[in-house]
Amino acid sequence: MCIRDRTSIECLNDDKNTNVNDILFGDVNQSKFLKSDSDHQLIISLAFNQPVKIHHLVIRSVDPKSAPKTIQIYVNRVGMDFNDCENEQPTQVIELKDTDYKGQTDLRYVKFQHVKSLTVFVSDNTGGDCTIINQLTFYGLSLQDTDMKLSLIHISEPTRQAEISYAVFCLKKKKKK
Repeated sequence: MCIRDRTSIECLNDDKNTNVNDILFGDVNQSKFLKSDSDHQLIISLAFNQPVKIHHLVIRSVDPKSAPKTIQIYVNRVGMDFNDCENEQPTQVIELKDTDYKGQTDLRYVKFQHVKSLTVFVSDNTGGDCTIINQLTFYGLSLQDTDMKLSLIHISEPTRQAEISYAVFCLKKKKKK
């Protein structure tokens, strides 16, 4: 099931001869890629049909001289432009290394818990005049799939009387029957 909303995908500063959908919906393919137009920066915005939790991404570029180097990811911020991306605090900044183009790049999972939309800002690349991306895929779960049916197994209360009381909850995942 694809939970990305294909109608809301937008790319800024893309070469009009390339298509952002080619890198989001498919495998790495040298003939399909996204290329920046006037310089190395790109903004890719996408939304999801339902809230998701995202734990890692996969990014590929078959051209090592034009691969993204630094990406900034913004969660649930719609309609961002280059000025916004350069001035606002991103949810996560990733300095890509050679190993990131061959494997996966982990995200700070706690920051990507209720994602309705993502904005990916490629702020620079490895040295080329333009940036080329062959694949950009995010991995995670829909919130609908993360109902862990937790049960309360322990409550701890303070041993002395005070104006402030508290409880510590430990949760255990219920076994499926």
